[in-house]
Amino acid sequence: MATRQFGYIDIDANREEIAAGVRGKLAPVFAELGFEITDFRIEGTDFDEDTLKRINRIADMTAEAQAAQAVGLDYAKVQQLEALREAARNEAGGAGMGMGLGAGISFGQNIAQAMSSNHSNPATDPVEKLAQLKKMFEAELISADEYAAKKKAILDTL
Repeated sequence: MATRQFGYIDIDANREEIAAGVRGKLAPVFAELGFEITDFRIEGTDFDEDTLKRINRIADMTAEAQAAQAVGLDYAKVQQLEALREAARNEAGGAGMGMGLGAGISFGQNIAQAMSSNHSNPATDPVEKLAQLKKMFEAELISADEYAAKKKAILDTL
């Protein structure tokens, strides 16, 4: 698998190719012992719990990065927005206390900055802004309240 550079997420999709490679490597060893390998298959994969957690984390991060790219944000900006959202949710922590009321406004400002600063041609067309905003909402990068507030702000500029 290492020589073919298959990652964990590629293994199931390439089981036949992996099995053929293993069969080719084992055939000379078995031939020296007087055996012939006529068939070698990998029927399924079963990873330990830690490996499954890593695979799922990689898949989640890949999906988030693709969703962010689809709406014109880089992954780092999405992580900043998520950290801000988590701090606002943590009412017991010091950051949460100060952010509770201003979280929605701050998110709106951050989203507006993200939408305009991550494009070489900032969208000035309200229809395009609304389309980008809807993509962010559908990708679950912003909440329904954040979506509604930003949508209202865009419409108020008309």
